[in-house]
Amino acid sequence: MICYHHSEWGVDYATLKPEVEALLNEGIKKEEDSSKKKKLEQKKEQILTNLDSKLQAFNFWKEVKVPVKPGIPEDWIFDPSRNITRKRLPWEINIHDRSNKKEPQLAYFPASPKVYHFHPVAFVEQMRRIGGCFCDRDLTVQELKEIIVSLRKSESSIYTGDNKENIFFKSNCNLPSEDKTYERLVEELNKAFKKYEINTCIRKFHFIAQTYHETDRYRTTKEYNESASYAPFIGRGLMQLTWESNYKMYKQYSGKDYIITPDIISNDLFNAIDSAGWFWKQGKKLSVGSNWKAPSSAPSYVTDKNPNYPKTKISYTTKGQVKNYGTIDLNLIADDDYVDVISWLVNGGSNGLLERREYLKKLKEIFEYDKKCINKK
Repeated sequence: MICYHHSEWGVDYATLKPEVEALLNEGIKKEEDSSKKKKLEQKKEQILTNLDSKLQAFNFWKEVKVPVKPGIPEDWIFDPSRNITRKRLPWEINIHDRSNKKEPQLAYFPASPKVYHFHPVAFVEQMRRIGGCFCDRDLTVQELKEIIVSLRKSESSIYTGDNKENIFFKSNCNLPSEDKTYERLVEELNKAFKKYEINTCIRKFHFIAQTYHETDRYRTTKEYNESASYAPFIGRGLMQLTWESNYKMYKQYSGKDYIITPDIISNDLFNAIDSAGWFWKQGKKLSVGSNWKAPSSAPSYVTDKNPNYPKTKISYTTKGQVKNYGTIDLNLIADDDYVDVISWLVNGGSNGLLERREYLKKLKEIFEYDKKCINKK
């Protein structure tokens, strides 16, 4: 519940002094003793003098002004506290004449007659969530390391040996040594999160759960089976991009030739993460159409969710021919928290299905998703 009442900041203090003076005069009139009346007159003058300084202090609110950026509509204002341009609120109507070039273009600070209050329980709950939520902010190095170490600890056979907390240390992972650090990993992950709109707790948790499994717990960026029938286009990157057709689509998107040198996906941290973000946002190849629904051939753990998501048509050129495919934004499925549907679309089967469920569950527990996420449905 949110309620409001009249605020002292919405009062017109220009009318306050005459009102006080009228009240004092009314009291003085009732005094019949002339000597006492004289003293009351003197007292009144003292009160009114003191009131002037108090009103001046109260009126500072009306003197606070914020800049108006040039080139924005008359009914919009620049809000420096949030570094955004927004539509002017109804009470923000007093602005300087913009034709006056001698003084800065400023707008009065908003002064509303309404003060809003959260219900105390709702306020405490909101404050409790602030600070632990990953929505619309970067992960820190410490947070990412806590994620990976906690996930590894959840599997006793993984959290062992000298490399139990190291990343990308497997012998087939040829990333430069400077890229095998938590600092570099969080730097590139945060870039991809912004670029591909992986911008809420639940989207990040789903993305991490999937890529954590695909990379063998962030221990490699390349598939171990290099002699697979689809070689040299074996799995590479955080989402294990596989098959020549997918390499061609990502090549068209990124402008880099991964067909001639496919290893630049697994041997470059930016490419490894960007290819995963691309697949997550628009790389899952489906038929062209308006919506994606689970086909009848899909397993029950997919069809039971009755997924129905809008498709986007993507065009790319290969060997001089334009080809089209439909795709879906996995962020939308993450929003619905359908981990099994995402797992099936990413992997094409049930490989690691239980592990991916557990990773997501563990991520939610580590960071108290149910309590702290401000965007939790």
